[in-house]
Order: sequence, then C-alpha cells, then structure tokens
Amino acid sequence: MVVLDGKEHAWADGTIVSYKRIDSNHAIGTRRRNGRSQSVDVTISKDGKTLALLVKDDNLNTGNPLDQTEVFDRE
Repeated sequence: MVVLDGKEHAWADGTIVSYKRIDSNHAIGTRRRNGRSQSVDVTISKDGKTLALLVKDDNLNTGNPLDQTEVFDRE
C-alpha cells in the first residue's frame, strides 16, 4: 500500500518509499533501497481506469540507470 503523505514508509522488502499527492490525479515519490534511489511520477487518468508510472534514476536491484514507463489498465 502507498500512503500519499510525503513521509517515509518502509516496505517489507526493505524499500523506503515516500509519496506526496499533487492533485486528485497526480502524485510524485521516491523509492530507496541498498543505497540506490529512484523517482516516481504517478498519474491516474480522469476516468480512473489507467495508472501510469514514470520511473527514473537507478534500478533498485542492479543499480543500472533506469528510465521506464509502466501503464496499468483497470478491467
């Protein structure tokens, strides 16, 4: 579960996350683990059926540069 309060929260896998709501359809956040970090831009479509994550910076597992977009559609 992601809490949009801007505070750091720990996930079971050791990842520290912090997300902040910008408006009703947009949030930004960071994820940190093993000395690596990444920024996340979250957008929810106005109809609430599509979630898009833009993830940048480091791959938390390998440390390799990362710039990826993930899109999820509600069925």
